[in-house]
Amino acid sequence: MASIPEKLINQVFTVLTAADAAIVTAIGRRATETYDGAHRVVAIPTGAPEITEPDRPGDGLYTDAGRILLLRRFAVEWQCHDIPSVATTIDAPDFTNSEALYLLTVAAIRGLFHHSVHFSNERWIDQEENQDGVDRSGTVIAFTTIFDIPVYDVRLHLGPLTGTPQITTTVELGADVGDEVTINQ
Repeated sequence: MASIPEKLINQVFTVLTAADAAIVTAIGRRATETYDGAHRVVAIPTGAPEITEPDRPGDGLYTDAGRILLLRRFAVEWQCHDIPSVATTIDAPDFTNSEALYLLTVAAIRGLFHHSVHFSNERWIDQEENQDGVDRSGTVIAFTTIFDIPVYDVRLHLGPLTGTPQITTTVELGADVGDEVTINQ
């Protein structure tokens, strides 16, 4: 069984591979250390550095899931690695295909999760200090997403009492009160 972040990532991968069956996908930091070729997207779950109070009160539209207790702001780093579109040198890298893969990934994430995801920290890794000697057979564009993942209160499901003989769910409070209270009828 997959964790909630893995399920979110796999939804994105499903959209990406539906758009282009040649895209290779992987999850986890270790996948960046292996050579699987270019034209791939690696998602690296990095945790929830911030767990906050919910930004919407009460149950709202979440009646089946329960009341929102906390909001996990879960970070995922995405690395989009692709080959150059033209012959390049170290002095003149070509990010055309990596940027197209990056934009496809951003569009897939936004299309699936709308305003429950925030984007930040776009980096063109090959252009960072001390990265020019790394042979990746292409270029890498990385970015971070923050998913708002609600943590729900446990909701108890109550059902009607049934049985044979019929269960009485009415209690008389007393002669001086004279009222009846109905419980789970």
